Amino acid sequence: MCTIVASLSGGRLLFLENRDVPDERFIGDMPAMLEDVAALFDLRSSGVVCGFNLRSRVYGGVTNVLGYEAPKSRGVLLLKALAKASSLGEAVGILVSELRTGEYSSAVYLIGDLKSMVRVESYGREVCAEELEGIAVVTNIFHELKSGIRLETSVAREEAVRRFLQQRKSLSLEDFMQLARLHMGVGSVCRHGVKQTVSSMLFKISSEKSEVYYCRGNPCRSQYSKIYFH
Repeated sequence: MCTIVASLSGGRLLFLENRDVPDERFIGDMPAMLEDVAALFDLRSSGVVCGFNLRSRVYGGVTNVLGYEAPKSRGVLLLKALAKASSLGEAVGILVSELRTGEYSSAVYLIGDLKSMVRVESYGREVCAEELEGIAVVTNIFHELKSGIRLETSVAREEAVRRFLQQRKSLSLEDFMQLARLHMGVGSVCRHGVKQTVSSMLFKISSEKSEVYYCRGNPCRSQYSKIYFH
């Protein structure tokens, strides 16, 4: 389970992904630089949970949706799209082309640049791409596709995130760190228990500069560290 929240305004992006214990065997993750992509690297799959390309300014993240199982890694596909594409259009094209093979488990991808964002849902060979503006909230449920298991915890999490965002006239990096620590019962973004949050990554990106922050474990119990890539 994961939660992705992105705010894009005036060519400036704030991007958060809280990663919860995955359904697959979990070894760990770490910040890494992979082919110009600053990313949260998954040690089991050698794919990424989220990342952005320092050269193209294309970024993205992925959350799983229960219902369809297939052999190929969603994180490896996301890394391929971020590393190989020189534009958002190319990145979406890579995702859609690969996903239509039906070789990837069901998921939602959020991918974008500093002008727009695209939500890509996939289930088997079904793929739906929708352009978004301003704010994106992604959990482990589909908005467009009718397939997949609809988890009430994910519905509650999306509602809690949107309420949090609506209470603010503007959004800052500190707001996103606070959001990562949000406790709202079943709608908590910072999760505890069996499916607890294991890591969190934040991007603050503009055309001039980029900042990356990483937190290991529950954000409510840990501090974010600024990550420097050279």
